[in-house]
Amino acid sequence: MTLWEYASILVDSPASKPTLDELGAQGWELVSVLQGHTSSQILYVFKRPKAADPVLEAGSV
Repeated sequence: MTLWEYASILVDSPASKPTLDELGAQGWELVSVLQGHTSSQILYVFKRPKAADPVLEAGSV
């Protein structure tokens, strides 16, 4: 089963291509874009697979 971690960014203007490219390079996938609390705010929501816990992977628990 894939476990996910999530991140969100609230900005006052559209995110730039270099910013989105950098997040993609870090493994983040853009899953939603929403209007923020005001009409000028934009909320970007990202997800990526959660890194495996090496302790759990080794069966040491």
